[in-house]
Amino acid sequence: MAEPFPSAGHGAERVGWFGDARYTSEFVPLLPGSGGSVVIVTSHGPLHDLEAGAAVDPALPPLEERAATELLELIVRDHRPAADPQSARAVVRLCDGLPAALHVAGRWVRTHRLRPLSRILADLQAELDEQGVSGVEHIWDTAYAGLSRPAALLYRLLPHHSGETFRLHSATALSGLAPEACQDAPEELDRAGLRDLRLLSLTEAGRMRVPGPQRGHALRRSRREAQDGQVGEAQDGQMGEAQARLLRWLVRQAQPADRFAAGRRLTVVGLLDPVPGAPDVPLEDPAAAVDDASRAERAERAAQHLVDCLRRHERPDELKRAKLAFVSVAQERCRPR
Repeated sequence: MAEPFPSAGHGAERVGWFGDARYTSEFVPLLPGSGGSVVIVTSHGPLHDLEAGAAVDPALPPLEERAATELLELIVRDHRPAADPQSARAVVRLCDGLPAALHVAGRWVRTHRLRPLSRILADLQAELDEQGVSGVEHIWDTAYAGLSRPAALLYRLLPHHSGETFRLHSATALSGLAPEACQDAPEELDRAGLRDLRLLSLTEAGRMRVPGPQRGHALRRSRREAQDGQVGEAQDGQMGEAQARLLRWLVRQAQPADRFAAGRRLTVVGLLDPVPGAPDVPLEDPAAAVDDASRAERAERAAQHLVDCLRRHERPDELKRAKLAFVSVAQERCRPR
């Protein structure tokens, strides 16, 4: 740009765009002087040094399935998505609402004009798993390289969190980090552009989610560092220990939730010991409530929390591992001491 907007005509209404901003100092001197102007600024991470109230900072969640399907159809301009809507939906879900991934999928469909979507789907899955999303992978690699050890550890472990979403408490149990360190790590991922904490305002009860393409990137980083010796030969053991910590924490959270929701009854396993460093989700005993309304509210919250714990294992492979681990935990508790 030859000159800043202000010197180009004070009071004129203008629309400006600045891409790939990292600091506000890169574009603030170029802002137009007119109060009627609009400037669109894009960045890979949040710009926390913007003056409060000086900008609108919208949270941009992944595209919903309908919008993602429309974008795919616009990219492809082909009859196959309409002819095979089931495979088209599978392609859209694979991209998980990420426009860059949808563009990769669209290029695959356009490149292979004669192949049905059902065949392209398997090849696209392999491409995204092995190579990632072109145009985005190197950005994520660069951001990951600047992370501290705790934040990098959490980033690598989150794909191994059971279920589609996680909360700060469960991430603490998974990572084995101290509560303060696990609070700092997601904030660091947010600053690096590897997580968008603004989306928390759009979720229920503070749930966070790792989009599929980014989950794949974290898994590739984990494998790459294991091959390079940066993480060491204990990589598999580290993942197993993390999942065991998470499972024990989930069992411990489900036990009081089950009792508060359904009342006391015969149990064969006592309350599991706390997971070191991982705080419990605060639940209030309905029996201690002072009135019926509070009692019902506490019981409902406990029931919802129990459902959340059980949903952690809604996928068949996770459910199988969870059942085996539950048996192991129960046997350990019942063993004479």
